[in-house]
Amino acid sequence: MGAEIEERDGYIYGMARRLSGCHTRFYYPTFSGTQNIIIAACLADGVTIIENAAKNPEVVDFINFLKSMGAEIEGGGTETVKIKGVSKLHGT
Repeated sequence: MGAEIEERDGYIYGMARRLSGCHTRFYYPTFSGTQNIIIAACLADGVTIIENAAKNPEVVDFINFLKSMGAEIEGGGTETVKIKGVSKLHGT
C-alpha cells in the first residue's frame, strides 16, 4: 500500500504520505489482518482486493459498520473483498 515500515527499539513504525490500493492474498485467513487492511484501504487511493480474507461474522459486521460511514466495500463474508478508497468517512 506504499507505507514504509521500520523497527526501532522494539517498536514497529509505519509511515506514508498517502496509501495506495493493492492486491493482496493471505496464506491463511486472518481476522485482524483482514480488518487492518480493510480500514487502511477505505481511505487509500484506488482499489484494494483482498483474497483469502477472513469471513467471520465479526468481519462482516465491521464491513457493514464502515459501509454505514460511507466506505465502498464489496464481498463481505466471502473469500474476496474489494475496497474502493473514498476521500472521507462520516459518522454513523
